[in-house]
Parts: sequence; structure tokens; C-alpha cells
Amino acid sequence: MVRKLFLFFLLQLLFTIYQLPKSFAQTSNLSDIITQKLQELQKVNEEIKQNQKQIETLQGQQKNLNTEIKKIDTTVKQVDLTIKSTEINLQKLGLELDQLGTNIQGTEKNIALKQSAVVKLVRTLQERNQETPLISFLRLASLSRAFLEIQTINQLNQNLLDSVSELKILNDRLTAQYEERTGKKQRVEQENRNLTVRKKILSDQKSEQANLLARTKNQEKIYQAQLAELEEKQAGISQEIGKIEAELRKNFDPTVLPIKRPGVLTWPVANPRVSQEYGETAFAARAYRTKFHNGVDFAAPTGTEILASESGRVIAVSDNGRYQYGKHVLIQHENNLTTLYAHFSAYGQLSGRRIAVGDIVKKGDVIGYMGKTGYAFGVHLHFTAYWSPSVRLETLPSCNCGQVPLGITVNPLDYLP
Repeated sequence: MVRKLFLFFLLQLLFTIYQLPKSFAQTSNLSDIITQKLQELQKVNEEIKQNQKQIETLQGQQKNLNTEIKKIDTTVKQVDLTIKSTEINLQKLGLELDQLGTNIQGTEKNIALKQSAVVKLVRTLQERNQETPLISFLRLASLSRAFLEIQTINQLNQNLLDSVSELKILNDRLTAQYEERTGKKQRVEQENRNLTVRKKILSDQKSEQANLLARTKNQEKIYQAQLAELEEKQAGISQEIGKIEAELRKNFDPTVLPIKRPGVLTWPVANPRVSQEYGETAFAARAYRTKFHNGVDFAAPTGTEILASESGRVIAVSDNGRYQYGKHVLIQHENNLTTLYAHFSAYGQLSGRRIAVGDIVKKGDVIGYMGKTGYAFGVHLHFTAYWSPSVRLETLPSCNCGQVPLGITVNPLDYLP
């Protein structure tokens, strides 16, 4: 009997162990392909970084028609690279899902084997534990053999505890694998949306170049005249907004704001890089008649995802054309702050349709894509934080550019991580 118990336990252990190499062999080839895709992705992303440097160099140059055409050409190349990056990432995510599926099957199989082994161990122990040492002694007709069997039962008890512990570990692993798979599936869905939007952005960029050449007839003089008219109009808009917001600020009580601390808001872009800060900066002194920059600018390639910095309700989805914020979204949060995201190349989607007024967004939702619509000479996200009770949407007499967000602004960096 003792020998049978030992053989039973040994066979169960070996049977469980020898299932693992097979599962590993099934996933090792996938791991190699995933590594290749990751290397491809890194290579394309490095090209995107290098191209972005060229774009930023052009943005720093004097404003003329030739530079503007070069910027659009470089942006078209950038969006092309972004599309390629998205396609490779989708391939990588698909392979990772296949690998997870194999791993999940292996874990489920190991759990089934471990459960079967535990059930058999429990049954054997129940049978043996019903006997007292005296009965075992009489049945085996040997004190040494009886003690050996009792010792074996104690060992099997310990093995049962170990098996139950391993079963819990396997169950936890399976739960984590399911959660990872759900997350990857959601990322695949988002990347498919990104791919569709970025292809549309590419088409829009090519149309922008054609429209620029049509408006200017490829003549620098015409371009400079149009630029001067645009800048004069924008200066009037900024001055008008400045007066309204200065009046609002007279009755502003800063104590009603959330306490300044990191993490009240999250970054509206991944891997954030601030290109312009809030307030009376040197840039604002040169660029605006008000001498004040009412938000923070983030630099990133065209088509980069723009994320909701906090959960809230969308109160504006609008387009000011060539003026002010261009395509933008305004979100009101429950913490007495309202955030503005401006200069989109395209709007984000929620539940398979374009984001709209009244939508409830969650922190981290994709609400738009980086661009340079409105009054912007380079690709960036303009991010403003307002005191919610002061926010209003107004049509300004100084421009035919739809409603413009107004309100008492605060420094977003006081609330970002």
C-alpha cells in the first residue's frame, strides 16, 4: 500500500511537471516574432523622433511660404511614419494576444491537472485517516510498516497543502492573464480607431498643402499679406478675451480651487514634453498682446493621442477655424476645474462615434489627436485649466469663429503629476 501511495504521488507530480515544456515550446516561436516586431516598432519610432526634430527646427524659422510648405511636407512624412508605427503595433498586439491565449490554455490545463491530483489525494487521505494507528498495525501485522504508512500519510497531507497553495497561485496567474488579455483587446480596438483617424489626417495634410498653394498662388507676397491679416485679427481676439477674463478675475476667490498638489490631473499626452509654460513667459511677451499664455503647450508628433486628464462631462466640441483654438474640446470635472484641449487635427471617438457635448469621459480616454488647427504655426496641444464656475462660451464680435471658451485660468502644472 505504501509503495502504491508513493507511486501515485510521483506519477501525479511528473505528469503535471511534464506538461510545462510543451506549453513553453508553443510560445517560444511567438516570443521570437514579437521581439522582431518590437525591434521594427522601435526603429520606426526612432525615425518619428528624428523627423519631429526637423519639424521643430522648421517651426523655429522665419514664417514664409517656402518654410510652411516644407513643414507640411515633413508633417505628411511624420503622419506616414505614425501610420506605419500603428500598423506594426497592431501586428505585435495580435501576436501577444495569440501568446496569451496559449498561456491561458496551458494555465487552465495545469489547473485541471492540479485539481484532479488534489481530489485524488483527498480521497486517499480520507480513506487512510479513518484508520487508527492500532487498526493499521493489526492490518499490516507490523509496527514498522504501520508507522511508515502513518508517516506517508503525514507527508501526503503536506503535499496536499502544497498542491492547494500551488492551485491558488495558478488561479491568480490565470486571473492576471485574463485581465492582460482584456487590456490588450481594448488597446487593439483603440489602435484600429487610431489607424483610421491617422489615415484621414494624412489626407487632410495633403489637402492643406493644396489649399495653401491655391490661396497664395505660390507667391510669397500673397502669403505674407494673408499672414499679416491673420495675425492682426488674432491679436484683436486675444485682446478682447484678455479684457473679459481680467474682469472675471476681479471677483475670483482662489480659496475655492482644489488644493495645489500633484495628481489632481493626469498628463493629457503620454511621455509629456512641455514646450511652453503658463503665465507671463518670454514667449508670451513676444507672441501675444496680452503678454500672457493662459495654458501649457505640449509638443508631440501630428496624430498623437490626446487624453482626458480627469473624468468629467464634455461641455464643448468646437472648431474656431483658422483662429484661436481651432478644433478643441472642453471638459468639466467634479473637482471645480474645467480643462481645455486645443489645436486638434481630429476628434476622438467614444462608443464608435465622434466625441460630442454631453458625453461622460473617463480619465485617460482618447478625446482627440495632436495637430495645429486654429492659430498655431506648429503642431502642439494647448492645455488650459479653468475655475469651473467662471467658464463661459461666447461668440466674439472681433471674429466669425464660433464660440470661444472664456474663464479664469490657473496654472495646470500646479495639478499635474
